[in-house]
Amino acid sequence: SDLSSQLSALLRQTLPDYMIPAAFMVLDHLPLNANGKLDRKALPEPDQAQQQDDYLAPRTATETLLCQLWQETLGLERVGVNDNFFRLGGHSLLAVKLVTVIGRQFGVHLPMAQLFTTPSIAEIAVAMNENAATKRLAIIMQRRGTLPPLFLIHPGGGGIFCYSALVAALGVTRPIYGIQDAHEAGIEITPYEMDTIAERYVEEILAIQAHGPYVLAGWSLGGLLAFKMTHILEQLGHQVQAVFLLDSSVPQKTAREPQSLEEFIEDLLSHGAEGDAIHYETKELELLERIRTLLEQIGIAQLSDLLRAEPEYLETEFGFDQALQVFLMQKHHALNRNSQLLLNYSAKKVAAPVHLFWAEDTVQSGADVDAWNNYIDDKDGSSQHFLPGKHVSFVMGESLQIIAKAMRHYLEQTRAIKKKHLENEV
Repeated sequence: SDLSSQLSALLRQTLPDYMIPAAFMVLDHLPLNANGKLDRKALPEPDQAQQQDDYLAPRTATETLLCQLWQETLGLERVGVNDNFFRLGGHSLLAVKLVTVIGRQFGVHLPMAQLFTTPSIAEIAVAMNENAATKRLAIIMQRRGTLPPLFLIHPGGGGIFCYSALVAALGVTRPIYGIQDAHEAGIEITPYEMDTIAERYVEEILAIQAHGPYVLAGWSLGGLLAFKMTHILEQLGHQVQAVFLLDSSVPQKTAREPQSLEEFIEDLLSHGAEGDAIHYETKELELLERIRTLLEQIGIAQLSDLLRAEPEYLETEFGFDQALQVFLMQKHHALNRNSQLLLNYSAKKVAAPVHLFWAEDTVQSGADVDAWNNYIDDKDGSSQHFLPGKHVSFVMGESLQIIAKAMRHYLEQTRAIKKKHLENEV
């Protein structure tokens, strides 16, 4: 419709393509629950006809089967080859299911991040036929903009889906890349240590952007990596315009025992509806509810045993989708693997301005929020912010818009100062 086209065009000025809604609906009022909050379950389903005005039917056997898989995964009656996975309601859990069933049907391994680079059936079919599936660390999450790119470094979970909302909130003034961990990318980095990984990530960035100024940001472990990468870039003679640490604490130099699967599941559930250790989107709370139900049925010991040894039985007898089991186990392994990077972490001073953002619960837990000051030369250009929210949902929770606004402000401020210096030199 004309309204849908106009709104899509308007949103494209500020949002990356994968965040543009597939359909728009006009409601007289929003349904609210007893607490006065939006009742999402009471919202009407989008009009399929409106949602797929530009429908293009599959043209090959590969596209036909991919369309069927997308329809089953997304719960849609019809999917065209040019429809965008994210605009059809796709999120990280559905991405796991989709790449799993594609792998079973076609015998290919598609990383989840493939859906950022080739978000339509037509593009995925080409990538599969050309054996060009994404196998790289840096994934483009937002293409538009003329300013130097922003690089978002993965947290302990290893993936970059967690940054989707932040990417949307930052707008389209500069391209944005997500750096996923080696395991997610299907790449081997040895030895798997902080310095080696940071150096490899810097190589990836230099291949994309040969000269500075560079802009880096990271949540949790991602902030530690970003800080380490900033030091490496500066040692190579490059300028870093700014580095943003999103609830990233200087780690204590103590050995950390790998977390057992039972401990991981208990930790996952202890955060409740507020978030969890692998919380990328609110949709993933569905996974938490599924796990809670299973624990009531069979207990944590048997659930853990079945996850390790009999995933097929867990699916056939208890209806726990194997794709979700894979997702759960991948995050358990990723968090254990990446937690080892914190051992003997050594920060070194950087010249770039460093902007620190802290979640309320991190501060209340006793984190040393001033520890980074020992490694920041440009204290006047740096900043520190204390925001509401929890660590586990910091980059997609209530403080998201504040973080994005502050990041835009500091980057614009730095550009203005540089421009003034250049004018004075002239």
